[in-house]
This record gives sequence, structure tokens and C-alpha cells, in this order.
Amino acid sequence: MADTRADLSALIDRRVFFGHQSVGGNILDGVADWLRDTGMAWPIAEPGAAPAEGGALIHAKVGQNGDPRSKCDDFRRLVDAGTPGRVDVATLKFCYVDVQQESEAAALCDAYIATLEDLARRHAGTVFVPATVPLTHAEGGVGVVVRELLGRPNTHKARNLARQAFNDRLRTRWTASPLFDLAAAESTRPDGTRETTTYRGRRAENLVAAYADDGRHLNAAGRRPVAAAFLHTLATAARAR
Repeated sequence: MADTRADLSALIDRRVFFGHQSVGGNILDGVADWLRDTGMAWPIAEPGAAPAEGGALIHAKVGQNGDPRSKCDDFRRLVDAGTPGRVDVATLKFCYVDVQQESEAAALCDAYIATLEDLARRHAGTVFVPATVPLTHAEGGVGVVVRELLGRPNTHKARNLARQAFNDRLRTRWTASPLFDLAAAESTRPDGTRETTTYRGRRAENLVAAYADDGRHLNAAGRRPVAAAFLHTLATAARAR
């Protein structure tokens, strides 16, 4: 908690804008957990309810799930219109449903990067922070392996491979600011080891089973470490600014 307390201290007077969908709501719940634990106050609110001045974590649902380019367009529109007001740090997060085919991952990642780079050029007072795409949990076990050996497709593993391709490209190509590595946080167990799966000879990060009740959305156990990683990235960006 000591590190997260320090990160929150660095953010208390900062204004952050977070564009997201459902997993983003889980992360916000995790931030609220940390605020309660530390006894610190940092308003979490949508643009219309956010304080006009002072620090705040301002958030909005952007675009449509399954249409990641609509999220880029909506995020750009909100920032350009000044909807969240003055912003020190801004981040846009895709959802796991936005990246499902590996053949599209590279072009989608490049479009995402281009959106943030364009905004950074035109809003010099704001640090734009990208986020890796969240994961789902792909089951393992003997039965799964046998079905794969029989040639049956495993869509859960295949989609995590597509997300891996997007995330690896983003990690390699983005250097302008800190990166919120959401996928890394979701695939890191409490003891620090990583959860991965192998499919057709290739390895991909896998959402830790204990972090989700439905294999997709973060539960109370999962949202806290992911929120801690989120706050650390935001604090790093705020300090750099």
C-alpha cells in the first residue's frame, strides 16, 4: 500500500481523463478501494459532475464495444471539445472484445497510436498515456489440450493471441510517455509469477482466473492490483509532466 499511497499523493491535485468501457469501470472500482484504504480523497466523476478546478479522475464511456475506431473518434472528440476541462493526463483503453482477430491487430494498434500522437501534438499541456488491451481467461487442462490435438479451434486462446500481437506492437512502438500495461497486470499472480497459455506453439498472456468471476471482468480480487498499476502509471506520467 505504501507505493500506491505515494502514487495517489502525486495525483491528488492532478486532473486525469479516462476513456473506457466496462473493464474500465472495474478499474475505477479498484481506485475507489485504494482511496478508502488510504483515507485519501480524489473525486471520481463523469465530466458533467466533476469539479471545475482541482484534482479529479474524470471518466467517460467512449464509443461502442466491438468498434474500437469509434472509441478513438469519440475520445478525440471529447478531448478536442474540452469536455473534461483542463486535463494533465489522459488515457484511452480498448476492451477485450475490440481485438479478436490477429490479422487486424497491427492496423488497429497503429490507428490507436496515431490517435494519441495526434492529440498529443495539439494538446501540449496533456500527457497521453496508452493502455494495452485487457485479456480474458482461457481455460487449461488435459481436456483442453486433447481437443486442441484433435484439431478443434480454441477461440479463447486465439483471441488472446490477437491481443498479444496488439500489445506487443504497442509496447515496442510507444515511447512518448509511460504505458499502462493492463494486460501485464491482469496476467500477474499475487506472488509475482505470470499466467500464460500456449496455442499452436505460441504463447500469450492469460487473465489470472482468480481475478474474474466470469473470465472477463475484474472482481474484487483482480481490480485492486490492476488499479494499483493504473495509478502508478498515471503518477509516473504526472511526475514527468
